[in-house]
Amino acid sequence: MNNRIAKRIATFMLTSVMTLTLAGAVMPREVHAERSVNDIQKDKDNLQNNIDSTNSQLVTLLAEVADLNSQISDKESEIADTQANLEAAEQSVNEQREAIKLRMKYTYESGQNASMLTAILESKNISDMLNRVEYANTIYQYDQNMLTAYQGTVEDMTEIKTQLQTEQT
Repeated sequence: MNNRIAKRIATFMLTSVMTLTLAGAVMPREVHAERSVNDIQKDKDNLQNNIDSTNSQLVTLLAEVADLNSQISDKESEIADTQANLEAAEQSVNEQREAIKLRMKYTYESGQNASMLTAILESKNISDMLNRVEYANTIYQYDQNMLTAYQGTVEDMTEIKTQLQTEQT
């Protein structure tokens, strides 16, 4: 894309030099006194056509530059949004990690590792045992859900990082 623009600018510059050279050839009256009015008019028309063509190329180049600037601005905006999403995902991962650490610490300190066995041995009757087993199962499910959510958030964060790297290249 940049090579096309560079080629068009070079063409514009070359056309401008040629136009000025032809204009300089028309200027000295003594050298071209024998030329007819028709020849001078043709040269004038050719110069005007060259100027019009060069102006048209310039307008096209300026429009392409404006389009490229717009695309750059859009991509910068996408990158900023992705960076914000990445920061939010990293914060969520850190919060979930801390919650899991706290839960593991509590579980270790309170001795809930043997809760099923404790529920069976310390229960007063079948109903109490079933309630304790259900409670232990609920806690286990909650812990599993926390770990699954944490893994999903880590995967999301990895995907966002990959997307950001892709957008920046």
